Amino acid sequence: PDSEIRPQEALHFLRALGGAWSVGDVEALVAKIFASGGGDGRLTCRQFVDWFFSESTTSGPGAVPQVASARRPKSAGEHTSSGKFSGEDAIVHASLLLRVRDLVEKHPYLEQGGSLNAHPLQPWVSRVREAAEQAKFGQAHEFLLHVVKWLDADARQAKEAFRRFDTDASGQLTALEVRHMCAYLGWSLEA
Repeated sequence: PDSEIRPQEALHFLRALGGAWSVGDVEALVAKIFASGGGDGRLTCRQFVDWFFSESTTSGPGAVPQVASARRPKSAGEHTSSGKFSGEDAIVHASLLLRVRDLVEKHPYLEQGGSLNAHPLQPWVSRVREAAEQAKFGQAHEFLLHVVKWLDADARQAKEAFRRFDTDASGQLTALEVRHMCAYLGWSLEA
């Protein structure tokens, strides 16, 4: 049987994806779902997932801008409509793939072919996707955490390196500061 999803859970999920949803929006959504497909007054995970991946979610008062059509994983709609995953699993699967897609959009070098040289995190991104497709969601989440922690560590190191050479604390590197950085790194300034 398809599990019920409480309106508060739907609200939390939609807000996590960047929608500016209110309780009233979710109540209107539930009413819209029931008006279009009937039901017994309870929102099931299947109804929610089917609505979420329909094209109609990109317009109206409670729209999820760019999530349902442009940002969703290409295969997510196929999985939910084919019944590969149950309602809860479909939501977890979609949210994992949306998170990976957001990371790859922000860091294109994480995608195979996204940079000249392979980045060490590319296999980890592939592992997230593979584990999600196999419904190994705990494993996919662990792989995703590894990617996020690595990216956070890289960002901290880059900020520290910048701070080391930004000797006047201006937030920008002057020509002299760039020369000092290049000399420190062993890079020749002569072309």
